[in-house]
Amino acid sequence: MKYNTDDALKEIKSRGKIIKKKHEQRITHILSFSSCFVTFLLVGAFGVFANGSISNPQSGYGSFLLYADIGSYVLTAVIAFILGVIVTVAINHYKKRNGSSDSINKT
Repeated sequence: MKYNTDDALKEIKSRGKIIKKKHEQRITHILSFSSCFVTFLLVGAFGVFANGSISNPQSGYGSFLLYADIGSYVLTAVIAFILGVIVTVAINHYKKRNGSSDSINKT
């Protein structure tokens, strides 16, 4: 059975859509896995660095939050923020590079 031009173009477009859908699913799975992995790392960091007890409470205007073990929480928060920024920039760069920036500019 020979294809005419219209049938060939329809077949090419349908196969292209299938390939694009599989690629998007693969990217979604990778991002989901990396998100879960980073979450587990953060929970682990809290478990390692958090002591759970206030050894030296401070006094003053709100300085009761600044006890000796607060540095680990601040470090974990800064690392989580940096990872979030890196992932966001990487996703935006990937979308712009592949020409699918229509979902970025819908706001």
